Amino acid sequence: MPTTYFIGVNNGVGLSYTKQQAAFWIHKMLQMGCEVGVHGIEFENFEKINSEYSLFKDISKQATFGTRMHYIRTNEQTFSNMAKAGYSFDSSEMSFKAPYKIGSMWEFPFQIMDGYIIEKPKQWQSKNFAQSCEETKKIIDKVVDLKLPYLGIDFHDRYFSDSHKTWKDWYMWLIEYLVSQKIEFVNFKQAVGELDNSTIR
Repeated sequence: MPTTYFIGVNNGVGLSYTKQQAAFWIHKMLQMGCEVGVHGIEFENFEKINSEYSLFKDISKQATFGTRMHYIRTNEQTFSNMAKAGYSFDSSEMSFKAPYKIGSMWEFPFQIMDGYIIEKPKQWQSKNFAQSCEETKKIIDKVVDLKLPYLGIDFHDRYFSDSHKTWKDWYMWLIEYLVSQKIEFVNFKQAVGELDNSTIR
């Protein structure tokens, strides 16, 4: 299943692994053929955003890659500064919108996040498995009704564990449900390519 993985090269707000640990998994996943982007921490000024971009580029040796902001934190300049730094795409906006361009960067709004489905409005679990599935179906139906070209899904790998059984079961159900609905899976690199080709035509 095509997937994009986001790995941080900075610490902040509960993200505390070392650069050496990040580099190990960035290289490991690239060797496995996975698409890897930046789990961004810096969002408040261009210099820090650019430094984070440059550090990930040095580690990954990739010419192009994208980002997703930790806790989807942004300010009025975040997206334009990401584009200025050189990111090919971002997916930090949670909304029911089609992808759109900011400079040369594609912004991919997403609609489904594990935490918002299962936890909200409380800090921990607020919905059981069945309630989470019903809530998710409503979102998918809305994306279909709006004829959006992509459904964005954000799942945190730490929840794919029996210690978080509802999260794990929900994610497995979600994949199977989308397959049953004949939804095609693409990663962000593929989606960017599709959009760039469509704009050329």
